[in-house]
Amino acid sequence: MCNTTISCAKVSALEPVRILKMSFMNDPKIFTFPQPQQRLKRPAPLIRAARSGQSGWNPSRDLARLIGRDELPSPHIVSRLLHSAEQACEDARRAGRADYDVHRHIMLLIALLAELTAVQGSARAQQSRGAR
Repeated sequence: MCNTTISCAKVSALEPVRILKMSFMNDPKIFTFPQPQQRLKRPAPLIRAARSGQSGWNPSRDLARLIGRDELPSPHIVSRLLHSAEQACEDARRAGRADYDVHRHIMLLIALLAELTAVQGSARAQQSRGAR
């Protein structure tokens, strides 16, 4: 049997010819699949603080600083960055680590709630346009 990964062909009539094709795609969105919505189970004081902070949330001011980037990437990348950063804060909180930052955790929850609200609002707008 042949060891190359690009193509492999046997000349023998008893074995079928196997050809593997490689594609070079640079778009990572092709390989991302929508993940089911996961419920965030967080302590009530954290959720109350995040809900009360919604009124002061300004994504153009706060989001880039919160994810640590000068420019904002695409919305699905922002979503993944927010979710992973919030999960890291939650893990630190549950472990009782000294590096846990409650302010950052609340800001991440505010951003996640704002993102969820925006997504739900755009979905409702699309449904209302489709119903006409």
